[in-house]
Amino acid sequence: MNDKARTLSLLGGSSDDADKLGRLLAARPDSAWRTGPASNADVLIVDVDSVYGHMDWLKAQSSGRIVIALSAGDAHGAEHRLRKPVTPATLFELLDQVAAPASNGHAAPGTPRPAAA
Repeated sequence: MNDKARTLSLLGGSSDDADKLGRLLAARPDSAWRTGPASNADVLIVDVDSVYGHMDWLKAQSSGRIVIALSAGDAHGAEHRLRKPVTPATLFELLDQVAAPASNGHAAPGTPRPAAA
């Protein structure tokens, strides 16, 4: 396992969706990403098409973490979007994109900024 492993969690998705996400991550064994509980996740993937998806997305926005909207539609207002159906290419392209600022010393998207004095 990569010593710089990052954790992501799926909110609002079905157990089948979570299993598929786990399989997609496992298909790339050199990946720094793994699934885990939302309470400890670096990145939250929110299925905004689910019954409570929009509320989950709004709540996740205030968590200080990177939030990715998972949707078959456009997911208006989301900084990061992952379109259904998820493919390995689209998943890892987006994960690489959101991880890049954190790996080069800059604040990751979604990181709270200090208040102005």
